[in-house]
Amino acid sequence: MFNLEPHGSGSIKGYEAGVLGIGIAYSDHLNKVEEWSTLSRHILSPLDEDKHWYDKETIYKSTVIWDKNGTLGHPFVMYYNAKGSDSLAGKISAERISMAVSDDMINWKRFGNEPVIDHKAGISGDAFITRIDSIWVMFYFGAFWKPGAF
Repeated sequence: MFNLEPHGSGSIKGYEAGVLGIGIAYSDHLNKVEEWSTLSRHILSPLDEDKHWYDKETIYKSTVIWDKNGTLGHPFVMYYNAKGSDSLAGKISAERISMAVSDDMINWKRFGNEPVIDHKAGISGDAFITRIDSIWVMFYFGAFWKPGAF
């Protein structure tokens, strides 16, 4: 995750502070202990022109799957949790899980006009996607939209 400033002024200290976006780190040598390279720009940000109402404040954790069948028209699918403006004035924004797609893992496009998981309050995030036989399964963290965290 990159910490992005609206005017490029640098990062802000603190846990999940400032405007957050998603970056990519990569290596040609998965079998060597070495520093990975990173893209010089974010791949998904609340500052993007195509941001939606549900991801225009900050973007948190992502997980990417390689859908070799290209079910959504792209081989790479990202699930990410993000926070955006809620319609009710004064209401604390909820975190929701949304989707983006890519052909090359560098250029991403938001998929759909609504989040895929939205409990309208609290946190729904940290999605992890796996395939069990022929069924895709999502595990995610939830808190504050029913008692406790789960």
